[in-house]
Amino acid sequence: LKPTYARAKLLMRQVKARLAERPAPGSQANGAPAGQALPSGKGIKPEWFLTEREVSSIRLAELKATDRVRIDFRNKLLTRFIADMEGVGDFADANFALKFRRYTPARQAMYILANIERDNQTVRDDILVKGDPKVMHEFRRVIWPQVISLSCASAKCHGGAREDQKGGLRLFRQRGSERVDYTNFMILNDYSNGGKVINRDHVGDSLLLQYGLHPSQAKKRHPFKIRPLFTDTNDPRYKQVRQWIESLAGPPTPKYNVQLRVPWASKPKAIPVTKQPAADLSDSESPPAATKPAPAPQ
Repeated sequence: LKPTYARAKLLMRQVKARLAERPAPGSQANGAPAGQALPSGKGIKPEWFLTEREVSSIRLAELKATDRVRIDFRNKLLTRFIADMEGVGDFADANFALKFRRYTPARQAMYILANIERDNQTVRDDILVKGDPKVMHEFRRVIWPQVISLSCASAKCHGGAREDQKGGLRLFRQRGSERVDYTNFMILNDYSNGGKVINRDHVGDSLLLQYGLHPSQAKKRHPFKIRPLFTDTNDPRYKQVRQWIESLAGPPTPKYNVQLRVPWASKPKAIPVTKQPAADLSDSESPPAATKPAPAPQ
């Protein structure tokens, strides 16, 4: 209705650019899985674990502009984005494109996400986060080994080999693979049985916190008699877990665009994996390093 409407012109350029780069029929859609060792044994199937693409999707959802991680912008995304944004917003300044190129990769990704339509999955698919954001690094290096593996993921609790774990919750104790660690994260994120293990709306009600307290102090008691993990809410480990939950994206819980495939999952509200175009690895862009960190985008 308004041919001069800037947003409509931008969207049309994006549409034309994506049509021009459409992959040939039969291209691989989901990306190769991460080349790391997976748990093996009776009844364990490799397809239960998240793919590299799904791991990247979680990382992208939890990414902050201050994170220092490697990001691959595939299919010349940075060049496409700059061309699409020509004359729009900050890019009305002829010098802003160079400034944008000097942003850290995380800040570039956050800026891009803030300036595309929320459901533009094609752009998100071209942002492959290769390292752990701070909050996921803390999960893998602190929260899991120092808290969860000693409590709910112990071999005597939900870390056993049986699929029919009590409460329908089973976690993988094997470490060393990002696919395993992120699968465990999603199991905990999606699990709910009288309460959420990770409750971003009411952090203190998270079962990860409540079940670690002595029954006399907990609002939600563990259905079985277990050894308390925290002395009280002033316990340093309790505070550490609470702060970690508070640092996760949300509320509400972000749409990670992954699907749990473990057979014992408690019917999570999984988001179907969108069919994705094959990434053109030869066109991956590595933005030049910033001379100094730029302030986070508003």
